Amino acid sequence: PFNDILYIETTGSSHKLRIVGKNFFKEFYGTIADIQEKDKETRRFFSPHKSYLVNIGNIKGYDKKMREIIFYEDHRCPITRMKIGKLKAILEELKG
Repeated sequence: PFNDILYIETTGSSHKLRIVGKNFFKEFYGTIADIQEKDKETRRFFSPHKSYLVNIGNIKGYDKKMREIIFYEDHRCPITRMKIGKLKAILEELKG
């Protein structure tokens, strides 16, 4: 299910992506751009880095100094310095 997805990352292979979930990994063919296009209306994913899409609902926090997003179960992925402000705004909006 979607709620179990932590993030999606590119792999070393052309057009191959990896879903990293709470208790699973799955590889498939596609592009980050394809997923972003399909997610346009729901906006459940955020792109912290050109090689990643993260499931906003599973973000626990972020480490500004290390430039990492922290998920539940202590998975981590990188975030560019320029995207930290946008992530902060998204997380604050979710808290309401």
